[in-house]
Amino acid sequence: PVHHPEAPAREHTLAVGRARAMGAALLYLVAGGLVSGFTRDGTDNVAHAAGLGAGVIAGLLLGITPRLGGRGSDFVTRALAIVAVLALLASLGLAVRSGLSRG
Repeated sequence: PVHHPEAPAREHTLAVGRARAMGAALLYLVAGGLVSGFTRDGTDNVAHAAGLGAGVIAGLLLGITPRLGGRGSDFVTRALAIVAVLALLASLGLAVRSGLSRG
C-alpha cells in the first residue's frame, strides 16, 4: 500500500480524526438517550427530544470557538451561560426539595 501523508491542518480547523470522534460521541449520546426512553419505564422521549432541540438551537445561536471557524464567545454569551447554569442549579434544588429525588 502507498502511504499518502495528510495535508497540513489549517490553523482554524478541527483535525479530521477529532471531528469524527466528536461526531461519534454525539451520536452515541443522542441514540442512548432515545433508546433509554423506549426501554425504561418512566423515561420521557419528549423531554429527550426537547433537550436535543434546545441544544441544537443553543449551538446555532451561541458562539463557536474560533478554532472551529466561529466568532468565539463575547460578554453576552458568557452572561447567558452563567444565567443558564444558575437556572439549572435552581431547578435541581427545587426538584430535590420537592422530593423528586426519591424515586
